[in-house]
Amino acid sequence: MQENIGQSDQIALSNNSVFNKHKNSFISQFLQFSSSVSAVAGGVILSSNTPVSKYGFILLALSSSQIFISSSMTGNKGLMMYSASLFVFVDCLGIYRWLLH
Repeated sequence: MQENIGQSDQIALSNNSVFNKHKNSFISQFLQFSSSVSAVAGGVILSSNTPVSKYGFILLALSSSQIFISSSMTGNKGLMMYSASLFVFVDCLGIYRWLLH
């Protein structure tokens, strides 16, 4: 026998801290993994010293922003400061210097 979930049950499920913690954990883990992939790809492109090398900074900026979002979701303030400073000072400077200038 299958019961229909009512509106109040759906609200209770979405407000359930265990449900939200699991959802945030999955998103955080996905962002951490995709950040690693973006960082490696950006580093390889940047170090290839070809005409497309400048676009590696975009992937590195994407990596930093993903790890910033993930660390803010988990409350890791040290990693949040690291990724934010890396994004602002290194990635944005590289994008400005190699792509916009």
